[in-house]
Amino acid sequence: MRDYFDLLAETALLRRLEEAVPIGDGSDKEVVQDWKDFFASWGSHVIINSSFGARFQLNVWASNSDSSVNQRFSTSVTASFNGIGFGGQFDASVTTEEQYRTFSEFMQKQVSVVGGNPRLNTQLAADPTHYDRFIDWAGSVGEDSSIATMRVTELWVLMKEAGRKEVRNAAGLVMDAYNYIVSHTQVYKTAIVFDIQTDWAEFNLLSPFAVIIPDPDNPFPGTNMVVANTRVQWGKEYSHAFDKMTLRFFVINDGSPIDFSISRGSRANQGGRGRAEAIIEGLSYLNDEITDNVWNTMWFYQKAVSSTAASTPLKLARTSHKWDDILKEYLEETGASDWL
Repeated sequence: MRDYFDLLAETALLRRLEEAVPIGDGSDKEVVQDWKDFFASWGSHVIINSSFGARFQLNVWASNSDSSVNQRFSTSVTASFNGIGFGGQFDASVTTEEQYRTFSEFMQKQVSVVGGNPRLNTQLAADPTHYDRFIDWAGSVGEDSSIATMRVTELWVLMKEAGRKEVRNAAGLVMDAYNYIVSHTQVYKTAIVFDIQTDWAEFNLLSPFAVIIPDPDNPFPGTNMVVANTRVQWGKEYSHAFDKMTLRFFVINDGSPIDFSISRGSRANQGGRGRAEAIIEGLSYLNDEITDNVWNTMWFYQKAVSSTAASTPLKLARTSHKWDDILKEYLEETGASDWL
């Protein structure tokens, strides 16, 4: 690490840490919050190496409550995306099966395309179901590469090799604070307002460790809805039953920024352009562009959630737990366990 310690801005780092106190057992909430603010501004890891290239990454998940969907999941995924990743080969007969309809209703995806021709990159990310487009994009990566991987090391590891003794002495302080924070995860409850002006729209939560729960004070409409713990959809595609609708719900997670997508119909009343907007923590995430004239999906990455932790059961607040345990007990405590 001696080759990298000069990446540290030692004087500024010491100035920030000069009044820092040990996080201890976390009983002083102001101290815990000060350390969270420190990591929010300084980060916890430092990039020491990167490589260039290209990458196509497709993550797919769906409800696992149906055994037939589970058994045919891989086949259904391959068919749904027309054999991308499998040389364009897939079993089209699976699309006629009853389980495939269930799979399609609850299937969620996250697409990441890095590098390659920018136009093809954007098209492939918007609709990863065209194998020919995938081949065209893959053929362009030699001329248009991008950062594909990064290697990082912990901030305190670099601090231990710093030139100034004061920085080296503070390394343990930073390490202890980081380890406490990541092992004492809190629950954050973020209100979402989803405003729709078209015939259908969908909010997809793409962050794996976050879930959607309804707002009991603003229940969803009784009809024309598809709701799961990562997805809220109102209306029907191609129905042309244009309307205005506002949906309210919550996202529950560990306080990390979230990734999500918004899809919608192309048109609205009186021939206007359709739109769907998510309002989160006072910020607007608007989708009013025509991208493919089908789903018109737009992706939003690393967007801030509430900065205030939700009330947590006392038994969880005092001990270190895994996030799955915390989420389960929080939802049980609040009567929302059906949304796991």
